[in-house]
Amino acid sequence: MWPREEIDSDKTDVINIMKYLGLLKGSHKEYTHIQLIEHEWLSPATGCWYPEYHAGDLFRAGDKLGMIRDYFGKTIAEITAAESGIIIHQCASLNIVKDGPMISYGTVNND
Repeated sequence: MWPREEIDSDKTDVINIMKYLGLLKGSHKEYTHIQLIEHEWLSPATGCWYPEYHAGDLFRAGDKLGMIRDYFGKTIAEITAAESGIIIHQCASLNIVKDGPMISYGTVNND
């Protein structure tokens, strides 16, 4: 169900955390801390959600994030990013409801 690269990345993260906690020998990798502001985007319509990105993917302002189609395949709405960011999570099911959660994304907090 999960791509091999995501499984390998998760395993690497768990090993890194275990090294940080002293449960495994070796040095852990340090990451730069970036503070994000989380934004939630609610669905403008009920239908079927076809995302273009996955959690963790970066996108730019103007990129198409996905589309909502009716149950016969007609496009109801195209979702275009107003600003650049990173997908935090999104509706994982095909079915999406009006005013329900669709995408949560983060933008860098420059404060």
